[in-house]
Amino acid sequence: TTSAIAASSTMRRPRISTFSVKGMLSTNWCMGRQVLLLMAAGGRPCSSAAPRTPSAPGSKYPFLAKQSLGQNFLVDDNLARAIVASVRDAGVGGSGVVELGPGQGALTKHAIERWPHMTAIELDRRAIALLGTKMPMLKTAHCDMLKVDWAEVARGVEGGERLSVITNPPYHLTAELLLKLVLNAEHIGSVVITLQKEAVERLLSPPGCKSYTALGVLYAIFAETEVLFDLPPEAFSPAPKVTSTCIRVRFSGEKLGLEYVAGVHKIAKVAFMERRKMLRQALKGVLAAEPPLGGAGGALPERFAALRAEQLKPLHFAELAEALGYISVSGGCEPDATVDVSV
Repeated sequence: TTSAIAASSTMRRPRISTFSVKGMLSTNWCMGRQVLLLMAAGGRPCSSAAPRTPSAPGSKYPFLAKQSLGQNFLVDDNLARAIVASVRDAGVGGSGVVELGPGQGALTKHAIERWPHMTAIELDRRAIALLGTKMPMLKTAHCDMLKVDWAEVARGVEGGERLSVITNPPYHLTAELLLKLVLNAEHIGSVVITLQKEAVERLLSPPGCKSYTALGVLYAIFAETEVLFDLPPEAFSPAPKVTSTCIRVRFSGEKLGLEYVAGVHKIAKVAFMERRKMLRQALKGVLAAEPPLGGAGGALPERFAALRAEQLKPLHFAELAEALGYISVSGGCEPDATVDVSV
């Protein structure tokens, strides 16, 4: 249940060799789109008085939020400062700090004071023009946050550190963005992100809950997630109808290639699509197909055959992915030897 969700969650992660990224920054970051799923709880720092919601561009607000882009601009400066203070820097001078969707610059104006070499990635050209005027030293790129080539961005980090991402994304992009971020965990070290509170609760749901999901499995295996604080609707303009929550995610420090994380996701996603069926039925299509690593594919371990997706612990999905030929682990995961069917 959501009331039992811990304010922070730490899960076991596969042990794989460490990774470093080096190179020069390029603005050719956009690539093809990927898929799927999520968002939390907690207290919040002292908030200023409820801000006025703009009805038209004026002296205080340079342009209106676009409904087509799902924009809700953060207008509470105290909360903006608290979010920026939660970021863990990566790279010399903040060259590894990347803000997705800076909008009117509520976070950016505080972030650039700490990390003058940071980068902002924005789709709205009005925002890019505004930021260029207010912060001419800011490095910006025009790109959809779902189409960022994270390997290319990481090559621009001085010192070879992984990236630190900060974002207040449109809520309708949450599932796809969270998946993109974890799939690129080899390039991204940490993320501070504001999401719907209900979505965070789903992301952190344990086995046995109806809200336990494939995306939650990935974040349980490959990340540590901390719930930081809540943000009320009036902290944004226009004000959403839901409470938001800021969380900090730290991805595993071990080398996690795209193929490895994607392989686990494939098995978990298929299993949860048929969550009411036993795995021998839910994974029928997977068992009949040729696995990505070639060969005839492995057999479904008998101890999992009569279970449903929500009964498996996160690391069991990594074990299944390896058994079925979707990932290869050399000295990596240590999945539990027992399956708890009591959940």
